[in-house]
Amino acid sequence: MDDFKAKVAEIKARHGDVYVLTFEDARVVVRPPSIADYDMLKAEIEKEKGSKPVTAIEKLFRKCVLYPELGSPELEAMLARRPGLSATFGRRCAELAGLGEFDDAYGDAAGSTQPAYEMRDVTSTIQTGNVLSLGPPPSR
Repeated sequence: MDDFKAKVAEIKARHGDVYVLTFEDARVVVRPPSIADYDMLKAEIEKEKGSKPVTAIEKLFRKCVLYPELGSPELEAMLARRPGLSATFGRRCAELAGLGEFDDAYGDAAGSTQPAYEMRDVTSTIQTGNVLSLGPPPSR
């Protein structure tokens, strides 16, 4: 088992329900948002009336990320290279909370109503190497 899979297994043992999110070469492990996290998201969106809730989404990601750890040099370097990742991963965290129509509320850049990813829980990630990938779904 490689180091990342071992780390994911350790995090799963400690937190239970976790997901691996990827975007190109960036990958993080998150937990689904709690009720308190979801309430924070709604309050932040309400506070940002009239604009897209990017700040709220970024805050949600920072609440849910488990690995690399919040504030770690690895996570901060990843976000410095690609500042939009916190919003991209935050949108996925919102969907983990069950906010299924979030792309419509947030504004889908591509104008598509079809998700461009498939979601698998971390158990299948450890067993098969599958992850929540932000890119075209695999061909069937």
